[in-house]
Amino acid sequence: MRNPARAARAFFLGSLVCLAVASCAKVSIFGEADPSPDLRTGLIAAKDRLSDTPWPDTKEPNAVDWAAMIFFGAKMDIEKNRAEAIDVYIAEAVDPNDPVAAVEQDVLQMADAAYAVADAAFNLVAVEPRITIEDLDLVQQAIGAVRVHRDMFGSAYRALEQKGYGDARAARFRSDDILTEAVKRLGEAADAMSAVSREEGRAAGREYQTASRG
Repeated sequence: MRNPARAARAFFLGSLVCLAVASCAKVSIFGEADPSPDLRTGLIAAKDRLSDTPWPDTKEPNAVDWAAMIFFGAKMDIEKNRAEAIDVYIAEAVDPNDPVAAVEQDVLQMADAAYAVADAAFNLVAVEPRITIEDLDLVQQAIGAVRVHRDMFGSAYRALEQKGYGDARAARFRSDDILTEAVKRLGEAADAMSAVSREEGRAAGREYQTASRG
């Protein structure tokens, strides 16, 4: 007859082992293995480029901040923070000889950084059958960052319009289109990551690689 005490101890020890393994395992969407370290490093580096903004930190709210504002009535003057950052940007970082062209150049650099994230994501999808939650989250963070940057550049152009720069309005529309397309490309990359367990996900990555080389 089986000893109940021994069985209980075995179950307890087995549970501890399972918890230890689970706590160390990397969460993935479609498997347990980590993706290619080099490709994932490239994705992280590309996403970090989006943090290199030409204006001071605007102290954007994170998930905890939003929860505090929604459930506890905490206040965070997001618009004021952004407006102050734009004032500093125009006064200190924008070429006074041609401020509209200077802002446009920054827009193009930010768009390049966004496309680099999408490129890195598609490269990962093309060869790696297992995509982690962290990989997908990096692309989703990039989408949020580009949307904020688009708003910030829009505010910069409006400020220049108020200062009498007549070409700022047309430049604002051009820049909005450029960054909107970048957001769209990032969204396609995120979709490909979500579909990586299916052949069409990997096919999308390979198609993007082929188009980029062309």
